[in-house]
Amino acid sequence: MSARSDAAPGSWIALAPIAAIALAGVVGGASAPLFALSLEEAGVGRGWIGLNAAIGSVAILVFGAASAPLLHRFGLGPFLCLCLAVLALSLIGFKLLDGFFWACVWRFFVGAAFAGLFVGSEFWILSAAAPPERGRPEQGGGGRMGWAVAIYTGVLQASFTAGPALLLLTGSKGWPPYLT
Repeated sequence: MSARSDAAPGSWIALAPIAAIALAGVVGGASAPLFALSLEEAGVGRGWIGLNAAIGSVAILVFGAASAPLLHRFGLGPFLCLCLAVLALSLIGFKLLDGFFWACVWRFFVGAAFAGLFVGSEFWILSAAAPPERGRPEQGGGGRMGWAVAIYTGVLQASFTAGPALLLLTGSKGWPPYLT
């Protein structure tokens, strides 16, 4: 099964990858400071907190590269569902199993799930837009999917900002920031 076979025709197709990247951006933007604040509150030193952050980056690099073959093998829908499940379980796991070792494990899985959501949604939106339409609005030769690619990019940037803003609303203590 190819990854492209999961994409359905029609203009609504742009909404799903935009929603997927928004979720990935919000979680990516919120989890970095949330994990750091939680570790600091637990008495973990700054150097160790930095190492924990680096583990998430390593996961993004490793799983970002591994995402394309997995997408091709399993298809877009199952791949994105797996990434969402890993993301949700990792956030809950971070809250349930504390300690620096577990924080590193959960940070790795959050990074991997983020990379998968990012690669999958990028594939999805770019598959829906023909090469001449990508990033080009209707005037100048692009089609309506050109607008979708531009909106997708803007939503990604805004969602990274929304993550820390969400922490302002939920705080960093208790279950709310992990379940929101």
